[in-house]
Amino acid sequence: MEQRPWRLGELPIPIINAFIGEHAYMSNLYPAPTPYRGLLLPSSEHAYAAAKTLDQNMIRSILATDDPAEAKKIGRSAALIDSWEAIKFQVMESVIGANLCIIPIWLTGSAPPPAH
Repeated sequence: MEQRPWRLGELPIPIINAFIGEHAYMSNLYPAPTPYRGLLLPSSEHAYAAAKTLDQNMIRSILATDDPAEAKKIGRSAALIDSWEAIKFQVMESVIGANLCIIPIWLTGSAPPPAH
């Protein structure tokens, strides 16, 4: 993690520039159960990839893999919903919000973290 240069009267601001090490859990590819649209998906990437399309076969393929990178690959090949470009940031915000509701449970030790 980098820090911005310190100036008199200011506190250093940490900059997370990679989702590795202690920040790996922030990646969409991190295997963290993510509740989305009534399902508990293996990762945020699974949820985002499934939200891109209405093609039920593609959604089933995304849900069938445990690998977030594979879910991303499948999602990239899916036919996008018509309004995708207009809503993709809202969808990501929704997915991340759902994921953040779960992450604190296992970060605080209230539940075990997902298996890697």
